[in-house]
Amino acid sequence: MKKLLLSCIFLAGICAFSDSPELQQGISYDKANDLKNAEKYYKMAYDKGDTEAAFYLASLYYEQKKGDLTEKYLKIASDSGDGKASYALGTLYDEQKKYDLTEKYYLLASQRGFEEADYGLATLYLDKKENLKAAKEYSEKVAKRGDIRGTNFLGIVYSKQGDSRNAEKYWKKAADAGDEGGMYNLADYYYKINNTKLGDKYMEMLEKKLGIAK
Repeated sequence: MKKLLLSCIFLAGICAFSDSPELQQGISYDKANDLKNAEKYYKMAYDKGDTEAAFYLASLYYEQKKGDLTEKYLKIASDSGDGKASYALGTLYDEQKKYDLTEKYYLLASQRGFEEADYGLATLYLDKKENLKAAKEYSEKVAKRGDIRGTNFLGIVYSKQGDSRNAEKYWKKAADAGDEGGMYNLADYYYKINNTKLGDKYMEMLEKKLGIAK
């Protein structure tokens, strides 16, 4: 899942606009799967001082499974102030289970306004660092932007804190807004308290959303 996420971050970067003709030429070659020339022009852009090209080189090397070079150029891009590069670097460290470094670069990305980093931090604090206070803080931040993933995560945080009333409240809010995680968690919650009727209701809602309804 993380590998897919990191690929999506790189793909989003490749769709970005740049004034550098060398970088644009590299992007054109990259899209045409001419990786040799893509690398050549990315390096030309980078050598001319275009730090954005470091992100594209990292993307290229990631797809080629060249981990050391991916990390090297993501660090360069992050050090230049690129929030998406900071987040991508944090995600790379998450793949490597280096969670302190994941936290460092997700926080940096969040400070630079890369909003997906807030969801990454909520996930990290909930699943890896078991810091419910921080998980709640970033889940609320995500939810306040209207992102229902944060609403579902708030339900999980409250559940882990033993607050089933608020867990149910936020899962229901997420489920009713179309979040698959909220539907599953709510159905599971109702089954555990032997409310089969409501459990079936939200499980059927989930199956319909996933296209597997009977």
